Amino acid sequence: MSLYTSQILTDQIYALSDKLGGLFPYDDCNRLFTQIREAVTVQADKKYGDLIPDLDEYFYLVESHSRGVANLVNWPSSELSISQKLLKNSFFQTHTRYRDVEWMINEINTPRLHQLLTVSNELRSMLQKLIIDTIEESKRINLIRQEEFLYA
Repeated sequence: MSLYTSQILTDQIYALSDKLGGLFPYDDCNRLFTQIREAVTVQADKKYGDLIPDLDEYFYLVESHSRGVANLVNWPSSELSISQKLLKNSFFQTHTRYRDVEWMINEINTPRLHQLLTVSNELRSMLQKLIIDTIEESKRINLIRQEEFLYA
């Protein structure tokens, strides 16, 4: 990946990450809990009671990487690999117990929560691309340095 392409992707991540700012969607989560209690036969509080802390942790992970994207290209490969694994899965892939209520999160029912999940997924995908490209570029530079050392 060229420096120009990396900068474009970084700028896109910054622009998109601004949509993550603002208040946590407590109203949407409370509305969702009410609907879950009405629709789901299992004890909703027991199965879905950690939704807010799980969402908060997920949003923080994506947002913190997005806000620090300019420094990401300077991270060691080991840290990039860890971040790549952390950002690999969407919220519902990571927290599978919420999959059966995922359909309840939409633009009409929970607009702010839906927007945050959509933006987070876009950012996560862009961050993964940047991380993968950065790791590959680092490998390429290391090979060049090894060749220069061997033939010096």
